[in-house]
Amino acid sequence: MKLSNKLLIILGIVIFMLPLGIVVAVNSGGVNKNEYIHSLEEESKSFAAETKHLSGNALKAYKSITIKSEGPQDLILHLVQDSHYGFKSTYALPDVEVVDAANGETILHFKNPSWQSAYVYLYAPDFEHISLENFNLSKLSTREDSLKLDVINSPWSFNVADNESLKSMDITLQGSKIENVNFGELEQLNLSLINSEIKMESKSYKKLALNLNNAKFVMEGENNVNPTFNQLSVLSQGQSYINFPKKTIVQNIDGKLSDSTIMVVPAFLLKNLIK
Repeated sequence: MKLSNKLLIILGIVIFMLPLGIVVAVNSGGVNKNEYIHSLEEESKSFAAETKHLSGNALKAYKSITIKSEGPQDLILHLVQDSHYGFKSTYALPDVEVVDAANGETILHFKNPSWQSAYVYLYAPDFEHISLENFNLSKLSTREDSLKLDVINSPWSFNVADNESLKSMDITLQGSKIENVNFGELEQLNLSLINSEIKMESKSYKKLALNLNNAKFVMEGENNVNPTFNQLSVLSQGQSYINFPKKTIVQNIDGKLSDSTIMVVPAFLLKNLIK
């Protein structure tokens, strides 16, 4: 048998054994998946709660916080209102570097990214501005009614669903390409795209504001929903592309398009944008 074939067989066995090894490792510690998730819920309820599977530290009061990964990483982010500033995560403390910048920003730098989802819990009296770098946001949990979120180098997903209180978001995507997105029940969305692409299903908003800079925005019409907007604002720079479903309904529209922007919408909507 050729050496290359032997190597392929060995690689196949290793890949097959990985999930089994993980299960054995968890069970050998006397914890199954359901118990583990329940334990995380209990440990994360407050910053003062005792921890077994999570590690963390107190943080200085900050105006904004950046969560940065050394490489691509899936993220499940919980924003927990607490009288203390701090964080907990499924990362070991030596793998998390905390930097307090002079401008009042705190940076959590997560080293050694894993194929497993990173659970991160932030604690603060309230949350206004959060930045993510090199993360896929698979889930966001918060009780805030509004939030400003900057996302840098996200290669796939963005999910802020299942947050009943969250009604308004300012989101900036930079160097990102998102094709799996769920904005939940937002009523107002301010979306800035810088050298980024986003594709989403049809969704209605009271107010949608788009600001594109060499970017692409596509709202697909495949889920039999005619998107309706009380207010639609569109600004574009550079070579940008904007696409809405044919049966889009808009009460008021304003904005300005760059000369090199392509916008696919019902013709009557363009008259207030072409100046």
